[in-house]
Amino acid sequence: MSKTVFFVVLLALLLMGQSALATHSAVVLGFRGGAAFGMGSEYHFTQSIALRLGIEGTTGDNPLILSLGGHFLNIQPKPGTLTPWFLGLGIVSYSGNNSATGASASLIFDPLERDNPYFAEIGIDFLGSMRVMAQVGYYLASDAKWL
Repeated sequence: MSKTVFFVVLLALLLMGQSALATHSAVVLGFRGGAAFGMGSEYHFTQSIALRLGIEGTTGDNPLILSLGGHFLNIQPKPGTLTPWFLGLGIVSYSGNNSATGASASLIFDPLERDNPYFAEIGIDFLGSMRVMAQVGYYLASDAKWL
């Protein structure tokens, strides 16, 4: 079984099992090797630490992008004053014509507004060469734990 197939099966199982894990789903739109649209899921261990999973389709050379990682280090000068920033680290896999797997680092602004379930993310995927990534998302769960 190739690494990509294993990664796809693992990610699909985790995404489908999100109700058992009490995770929060999100719809994601952005740029990651082309225009991207996908689904993500997040499981919060604490307010500052979360496991993140994602699957995206793109218009680029690699039509399927899978990601697995987390966000850490809540960077907020004073609680309740600014949008919290988090450091995101993970593994990303681009599948398609030029398949590659590597690391990902990003800054996550989560949530964009205190009362709305939006988030934004900017970062770099390290896959032999660096690829810039920018995306916005909307959490589908109404009981998100970020506040």
